[in-house]
Amino acid sequence: GGNGKVATLICVNRGAIDGVNYGHNIFKFENGQWESLATNFLEPGATQTSIAQGSFGTTVALDGTVYAWTGDDVPNTGTYQVRLKKYDAAGKTWNTVTGNTLPIGHDGGFESHISLDVAIAPDGTPFVVYNNFNDQKKLYVMHLDPATAQWSASQLLAEGASDVNIAFDTAGTGYITYTDESNQIH
Repeated sequence: GGNGKVATLICVNRGAIDGVNYGHNIFKFENGQWESLATNFLEPGATQTSIAQGSFGTTVALDGTVYAWTGDDVPNTGTYQVRLKKYDAAGKTWNTVTGNTLPIGHDGGFESHISLDVAIAPDGTPFVVYNNFNDQKKLYVMHLDPATAQWSASQLLAEGASDVNIAFDTAGTGYITYTDESNQIH
C-alpha cells in the first residue's frame, strides 16, 4: 500500500513464532526509514491470522494514515471474517473501524475466495470493493458513512469479478478495476 510518500507492507508469519500462530507484521517506509507498526500480531481471541491472499492488505490515506485489513476467527474459531483497522500513530495502536468485522455479506470461511481492496477518498472516507464468492463472485462497493460512522449498504457493480482494485485521484474521483470471468479487465 502507499500514497506516493509512504509505503506499507503486510506479511503473515508461516506457522507459530513465539507462541503466536500465523501472526502478521505491518511495516511503514517513510523518509528512507522502515518502521514496524505491528509485530507478530494476532487479533485477541483469534487462533491465527488468515493466510488467504484476499483477506489481508494495507493502504495509506493522503494524510499518511495507515489502514490494514486482515482475516481472523474472532468470535467463531475456524470461521474467518475480514476486519479493517486504522493505525493511530500518536498512540501507536490499531483500532478496528466501526468496532466490527466488515459486513461484506459472505459466510465466514469463504475468505480464501475473496478479492478485496480498500482505498481512502481524499476527504478521509474509507471505501471497500470486494467480490462475494457466495453470490457468484459479484462485485460490490461500500463506504463508511461519515455522518453515522456505519458502513453503507453494499452496491452491486458487476457480475463475476476477481482481482479487484480501488483508488482515488487527488480530486476525489474513484476508480475500480476488476477481471471478469472471461479474463477481461474492466
